[in-house]
Amino acid sequence: MATSEDRLQAQAGQLWWQAIQGGRQYAGPPVRCRGTRQDMGDRHHLHQDAGGLCLSGGGDRPLLPPSGGLVDAEPPDDPDLAIKAGRHLCEELLEPLQDHWGRIAIRSAYRSCEVNGFCNAMQRKKKAGYTCASNESNFAGHIWDRLDVNGHMGAMACVVVPSFWANHQEQGDWQILARWIHEHLPYSTLYFFPTYWAFNIGWHESPKKSIKSYAEPAGTFTP
Repeated sequence: MATSEDRLQAQAGQLWWQAIQGGRQYAGPPVRCRGTRQDMGDRHHLHQDAGGLCLSGGGDRPLLPPSGGLVDAEPPDDPDLAIKAGRHLCEELLEPLQDHWGRIAIRSAYRSCEVNGFCNAMQRKKKAGYTCASNESNFAGHIWDRLDVNGHMGAMACVVVPSFWANHQEQGDWQILARWIHEHLPYSTLYFFPTYWAFNIGWHESPKKSIKSYAEPAGTFTP
């Protein structure tokens, strides 16, 4: 008998596959979140409601999926910090990336400590489908509402660029995208994966300028 955990994981997988196949960020209807809205410039807004955070573009089209999809449903411990870090991630990395390459698909973005901690615990138990690092290593990464050990803020998302994948599927082609980001965007960290050339892209107020990959050629990449 399927558990609620199984159902949520299946739902997330279905939304992700639809987004990739359709070249869209979120394969659902437009979402208008209720509650307090923090303006984030002309193109995107970060909303907080009872379900957590929703990040929307112009006209309330979602940039990140709403709660119940691929984004954490837990509200942040520090909403102001999450909003501030997320704004940098959006304005300086995600929006310019999308402006150049077309619509992007978001696999994972903000996570609460509770959800990330659960995912990491499942990974340590060798449960399939869980790939989260520890909470401490994700502060100022996927955990937007916590400063890192040095007191710096940051935010990270895992994304796919469908238009790039459609045209660059040879071994090592991920390096083309990595080089473009390195030359044009103020990223902190990039970490590429073999599937669809998905990658973690992080903004940080003390950027590392680090590019690593699980995709071949694996390891550290120096453009």
